Amino acid sequence: MKNREMVSRLLKARYLVIIKGYSQKEVSKIVGVSEKTMSTWSKKYKWNDVITRDVKNLGGLNVFMELFFMYVNDTSPEQQKTVMNLWYGFLKSYEKQIE
Repeated sequence: MKNREMVSRLLKARYLVIIKGYSQKEVSKIVGVSEKTMSTWSKKYKWNDVITRDVKNLGGLNVFMELFFMYVNDTSPEQQKTVMNLWYGFLKSYEKQIE
């Protein structure tokens, strides 16, 4: 699997777990990765910490994220590629911040 495809799956999984509240088991089937991969992502990117911290501060964030992903899904492949490049950069910087 290509790196960008895996990042796309990671982002969708993160959105479904953190914003939508799906279980990791449900999301693993939706995005097409193993439950072990879901567990690895959850630990590596500290999703439980994010959920705990951000639940208090969600406000309109969940609405914003839903609208953002709806927008991305309705854009051209070239625009989606641009957005994925930005997200990939964000994930890399986020990963450095939490280490």
